[in-house]
Amino acid sequence: MKERVTYTLDPKISHAARQLARRNGLSTSAFVENLIRQMDRSVVQETPAKTFSQEWRGKMKLIRDRRDPRARRLFEKYGDENCVY
Repeated sequence: MKERVTYTLDPKISHAARQLARRNGLSTSAFVENLIRQMDRSVVQETPAKTFSQEWRGKMKLIRDRRDPRARRLFEKYGDENCVY
């Protein structure tokens, strides 16, 4: 997933970047991203993004409430070791 970043540039540099990007058929963001990649490939290494379940695995605990049928079904399906008593 891309991240939005704001930079402050000299107006002449900003204008030149937009023109160069347009000449190369790129957005200014893509143009700057390509320049950074060309400068030092060892700094910019592609890492695969984590899925939602990978990101949150083990970070949430389900509070045991026997009255809630949804919680009861999760306990039956996944076991009690993931419960907070």
